[in-house]
Parts: sequence; C-alpha cells; structure tokens
Amino acid sequence: MIEIFRDIIELEQTKSEAPDTSCPQCNESNPANFETCWSCAGDLKSRK
Repeated sequence: MIEIFRDIIELEQTKSEAPDTSCPQCNESNPANFETCWSCAGDLKSRK
C-alpha cells in the first residue's frame, strides 16, 4: 500500500517539473499539469 502512495507522489512531482504550456486561446503561460487555463478558462488538454 505504501508503494502505491510513493508512486502517486513521484508522478505528481514529475508532472510539476514539466515545462509550462501556453493556452491556445489567450497565449497565457500555464503549468503543464493544468487542464484549464487559469486566465481565460480555455481547454489546455488538447495541447498535451
């Protein structure tokens, strides 16, 4: 069970180390793990 939690933590840390992505609607920079732009609420999932 502890290994599962370690794997989840490692996955989350890896996500946060990924480079930022730009919103296709407003061009604002967003963390790579965001699915929705923080600025305009545009869909970022299509950029991944």
